Amino acid sequence: MIPALALSALTVLVVDEGVRIDKRGPPMEDGPVTIGLEVLRGEHASFQIVVEARDDDDTVSIVPMPGKLDMDVFVEHFVSVEKRSRNEDPERESLAFNLASRPPDEMVLGVRPDALLPLDIAPAWAYPVKLAPGERTAFFVDIFIPEDFAPGRHIAKLRVDGANDSRMVDVRLQVREPVLPYRATSAFAYYERPTLEKRFLDADAAEKQLVQMLHAHHLDVLCQVTEVEHAERLRGAYDGSWFTPEQGYRGPGQHEHASLAAIGTYGTLGEPSEAKVQIVREIAEHIPLEVEDVFVYAIDETCDSPRGPRWRALLRDHDLYPRVFVGHTCHLDPTTQDVDLVMIPGQAFDPESAAAARKQGKRVWVYNGQLPFAGPPVIDVPLTSLTLNGWIGATYDVNRWFYWETIFWNDGNRGGHGPTDVFTNVETFHNADGDTSLYDGLLVFPGRTPASLGPHDLGFDGVVPSLRLKSMRRGLEDAGLLALAAQIDPKAADAIAQRAVAAALSEVGPEEPALMTFGAGDLAVLRHELRAIVLGGRTSPARSAVERGLAALKSERKARRPAAGASGTAGAFVLFGLPAALFGIGILLAAALDFAGRKRTLAR
Repeated sequence: MIPALALSALTVLVVDEGVRIDKRGPPMEDGPVTIGLEVLRGEHASFQIVVEARDDDDTVSIVPMPGKLDMDVFVEHFVSVEKRSRNEDPERESLAFNLASRPPDEMVLGVRPDALLPLDIAPAWAYPVKLAPGERTAFFVDIFIPEDFAPGRHIAKLRVDGANDSRMVDVRLQVREPVLPYRATSAFAYYERPTLEKRFLDADAAEKQLVQMLHAHHLDVLCQVTEVEHAERLRGAYDGSWFTPEQGYRGPGQHEHASLAAIGTYGTLGEPSEAKVQIVREIAEHIPLEVEDVFVYAIDETCDSPRGPRWRALLRDHDLYPRVFVGHTCHLDPTTQDVDLVMIPGQAFDPESAAAARKQGKRVWVYNGQLPFAGPPVIDVPLTSLTLNGWIGATYDVNRWFYWETIFWNDGNRGGHGPTDVFTNVETFHNADGDTSLYDGLLVFPGRTPASLGPHDLGFDGVVPSLRLKSMRRGLEDAGLLALAAQIDPKAADAIAQRAVAAALSEVGPEEPALMTFGAGDLAVLRHELRAIVLGGRTSPARSAVERGLAALKSERKARRPAAGASGTAGAFVLFGLPAALFGIGILLAAALDFAGRKRTLAR
């Protein structure tokens, strides 16, 4: 076993943010821990502290020590994962993965963490953590480095307390001078305002906190906007005024305005008419001109509906285009769709047909994900799956990435099972087609849970993040590293990206495994290599420079792109499970859980 730090009755170790532990496992061994992190300004340094009780019951807490580094510490909430995402028909694939890309049960089943509860609001049922002998808990630590933070060496300390002893964990942080760009690639996610109104006493406060949280994770947002009052309510998100210290905001992208806005999300405006066109005009007038993309979301996943084309014609007749355009979600070839924007599922997205549609003047974006094509937002896949979407978004022409929901707490689909306590139930998504998905559309957890649903109430109007949301942010920050590295050496950046994602989207066949690197330690090594390139030259986080870098990076990938379905790139590998070495040299020198991953080398 790889050694860990021993307390009198506890064992403590530090693991990468991309690892999802099990509550029980082989005993962790004793030994010293050294934690070293490297980070750019504007980037998060994040990791997890795992604590295991030895022979006796114990109660565990953690205390961040005062210092120059601002740390957010979360206690991880564990939930039982007993079954997989699936369809009731065993012959049909899951919404999350195909049969060949289905991660093995042993790496995802068990008692696993996902919800992250801030220490300052964690209730007695969650913290301090009570452990039986052999059980583990974990704490997630976020350290954000502001863009104006002084480069150099910095130290942070955290104290882990057990019933009879305590020990310091030292974090040695090397802050590099370059600045990571905010939102180097575009990703956005939806939330349903009525869900907030049903759940919280102060829905406005909860909405603002939710939007701020998603912004801090590099995400734009969509919700239902069907009236001028809705746009007025969201003014702070549109113009960036919610993202300032004066509004209680901490994190990257301060003062950054929204880059897109949808009107009538998921078709809530209904059929087009002269009166509704006037509503669209009035709403658009309340959206700042700085918001780049404003569109009517005509209908969802109904490719042959005439609604989108009718909206498109009316907006042109009333001179609302190009300020407002029309889009819908559809899995078919976007060149055949008579709308301005086609949002295509990851499993149907073909970069070549997307390029052909763009030549017609259309916008083409990707949404959601399914293995082996892209990472799905469920709990029963490798935690790094959503991280890898950031790498795909930086190296393929997907333009924007849409995640369909963030607060799907009520399982309100046709065929859904209704609200449950999402802190205990992972089967939160059902539909009339017989699908069950685990935490699909649920990236944040509610601050209030009615007693009728369960005991896990946090007692506030707002949300808490998940490990999957942190994984998504890590991938979007990795896209920023790729953009900076490509400004200096696009070939070298592409070679690194190829080792993370050998092939994705239409380059992968449905009967193939996922051709991606899921190992947290392997991705940490690639990150370190990108930072080394960035430190070897001059880079800029300015939008124009970032776009040039990404364009060069995508050009390199296009030059070696295989035919659709003819994937397999020399030197790439698949990894399901946790690697024995979870950290790359120079990234994080620490003890690690001794899980052996299953690595497979792919040759062309």
